[in-house]
Amino acid sequence: MLDKNKVEQFINAAMKYKGDNYSQPRRMQKGYSDCSSLIYKGLRDAKLLDLSKTDRTISTKYILDGDPRFTEIPKKELQRGDILWGGEYRGSKWDGHVAIYLGDGKTLEARYKEGVCIYVNRAYFKKVYRIKTLMQGTEKKEPIVKATPQPKPVYNYLTIMGKKSKISPQVIDGVSYVQLGSMMVPVRKFFEELGYDVKWTREKGIEIE
Repeated sequence: MLDKNKVEQFINAAMKYKGDNYSQPRRMQKGYSDCSSLIYKGLRDAKLLDLSKTDRTISTKYILDGDPRFTEIPKKELQRGDILWGGEYRGSKWDGHVAIYLGDGKTLEARYKEGVCIYVNRAYFKKVYRIKTLMQGTEKKEPIVKATPQPKPVYNYLTIMGKKSKISPQVIDGVSYVQLGSMMVPVRKFFEELGYDVKWTREKGIEIE
């Protein structure tokens, strides 16, 4: 069962992005959002974003693959604050979309041409997911990051805007962290918050564009 106070906190936070232009590359910059970052920023701003199991930004494909912050529910149980989901492969390319359900057939979502707006009676969506931190009896867990010593440094390459450097990140639960002063900072989240596109390949390492 959903906690109505948490639902309203989340929706009020997400509504502040109404009017944003649509952009995937610039989705974490002021004035821009895409469909999944709208959910991420709404939860973050409402202090309801659970980073205890993953610090990945939200995406339609990751939700389908099992993002631990969501749980699928039957369509008949759809309530205000739930997430409407749709997606499919078109050839080899993944195409997906998500929206925040507001009730009475209304959704808050970011669409390619219109940007972040409220829409009514959209029939596109195939599944419904519930955000776990909006459920009664659940609390957002703070991430616990413990730096474990390594006998030998593990190097990787970090390429920012074409400039390549050698770094020695610590990999914790599959996430690469670097030391900035006294803090351990997740590389992907740090640069995505600044609006960059982050890619990783075994051959080239981490690429920031």
